[in-house]
Amino acid sequence: MRAAAEALNIHPSTVSRYVSDRYIQTEAGVMPLKRMFSTGYETDTGGSISSEEVKRKIAALIQNETRALSDQKLTELLGHEGIPISRRTVAKYREQLHIPESRIRERQYT
Repeated sequence: MRAAAEALNIHPSTVSRYVSDRYIQTEAGVMPLKRMFSTGYETDTGGSISSEEVKRKIAALIQNETRALSDQKLTELLGHEGIPISRRTVAKYREQLHIPESRIRERQYT
């Protein structure tokens, strides 16, 4: 959205408001226009990473865990990879991935 706003010389919130509650017909079917814009994060190195890639990293960390990692620990591990993300966002993404919280996952390791 930021790139579209810069190209149109308008504020990003204007783009966000415009695409909200609007839909687009594609070969794959009708989908929200907002879906055409991915959300992401600036990394510590100046690059960017999409929220979908962050979700994949969270899923990979959990899949490879030998002891259940808390949302706080996942936040710290992502931070070490240069991805600044809050614990609440990690929890939200984990829930979207249908991954239970650490205290429930911990039972499978005992």
